[in-house]
Amino acid sequence: MAKNTRVATVAAERTLGESVESNRRKVMELLDRACLEKPDVVCLPEGFPTAGTPLDGRKDHAEPVPGPTTEEAGKRAKKHRTHIVCPLMRRDGDTVYNSSVFIDREGGIAGIYDKMFLPNIRYGAHLDESKELQFTSAPGTDAPVFDLDFGRAGAQICFDAEFDEGWKQLADRGAEVVFWSSAFDGGFRLRSKAFENRYYIVSSVLTDHAYIINPLGQVLKRSGRFRSVIAETINLDYVVCYFDYHGNQIEEVKEKYGDDVTLRILQEEGYFLLESERKDVSAADIAREFKIVPAREFLLKHETQLSRMRKGGPERR
Repeated sequence: MAKNTRVATVAAERTLGESVESNRRKVMELLDRACLEKPDVVCLPEGFPTAGTPLDGRKDHAEPVPGPTTEEAGKRAKKHRTHIVCPLMRRDGDTVYNSSVFIDREGGIAGIYDKMFLPNIRYGAHLDESKELQFTSAPGTDAPVFDLDFGRAGAQICFDAEFDEGWKQLADRGAEVVFWSSAFDGGFRLRSKAFENRYYIVSSVLTDHAYIINPLGQVLKRSGRFRSVIAETINLDYVVCYFDYHGNQIEEVKEKYGDDVTLRILQEEGYFLLESERKDVSAADIAREFKIVPAREFLLKHETQLSRMRKGGPERR
């Protein structure tokens, strides 16, 4: 069934750094503008309260959750009946994490993701192991998926983009949309992550270009110099499929369902995205009806069969 979800996001455009209070005020102003789009969810940039300030990286200025920033965001979530992905440096007892906090439509805490992959900020330590390592927070251990009222959502943060583990965990757990908050734009690697893992990605950055990307890696919206707040309605009722063996079925699907399905095709890559616009029939229902195997299942079956053959199992010709 159609799961139309209005997503909004912002780019801070390198304007933060004066103070925690100034940062919070500026990002809340961006959030207020994003809420005018009547979104189901808004994504904010990485660690924005302390970003660029002299306090950035100082553990004594990490916030508890709930705390000042999540309370400010929570007021807006409740007022506008939206979810908010609110990243900050989070203090939990004596430990500090770089976190993305999911706030629900009532202003409560719906879930927390802690950044798994942290850059070592001690210059040269990656070359000389005798040098002391320096990290501004503790690494998270897991990439959970949160079942929210608009869909199944997860998060990644900044340097996580250089590693596959968290993204794959989210795909394995059925994420439909992943929110990536960052200190840099990300560019092509975000499109590749969306394509490889077959889910939507919404980014929010401290820099210039925030993105909304579909599961084929296609950019639906991008912020820029004259547009720091962007929004798009996306359909989370979708199936990504490998084109092989499915050419005839695509035509049959369109003949039966017409405009009740949306088909997006990547000709060169050999993939297509099927979205259901019906309220009574899901994309998965349509795929089963026409014996269309989702790409993830299609490729997993090949991996399993070939692994069995390598181990001396039966070979089918």
